[in-house]
Amino acid sequence: MWIGACVNYDNHGDFIRFLFFTFINTIINLILALIFITVEYMTSLIVMMLAFTFTLNCILFIIILCMGKIQINLINRNVTYIEDLNYFEFESEGVYDKGLWENWREVMGDFKWLWLGRPNGNGMNFLGDDLIENENIEIF
Repeated sequence: MWIGACVNYDNHGDFIRFLFFTFINTIINLILALIFITVEYMTSLIVMMLAFTFTLNCILFIIILCMGKIQINLINRNVTYIEDLNYFEFESEGVYDKGLWENWREVMGDFKWLWLGRPNGNGMNFLGDDLIENENIEIF
């Protein structure tokens, strides 16, 4: 990932929040750039700076949108990125899938103010571990 750290159990929710607030920020910047470009009496330097800002925000918007889509799909299925790469090698699909709401609660923590809590559990033991052990499902 481009954030310089591994996205894992402890910080996956933080990464999702980072993507969300960056997405909101790019939308606000795009709107403001469009508003200020329409103002009269601007020098060509200011117009170039606004056009450059608008272009960078469009690029960032697209990148964040793509990354957010990938992460949302992973949370909805309750798999990691590495598991997703090997998804078609699973004998049984959805071993850890608890349903949409529980998958999101597991990653983001209990719903509090804007989901600013920590995930539940310790990241080592999960509901469904016994199913994998009993069915001898090989993950990798």
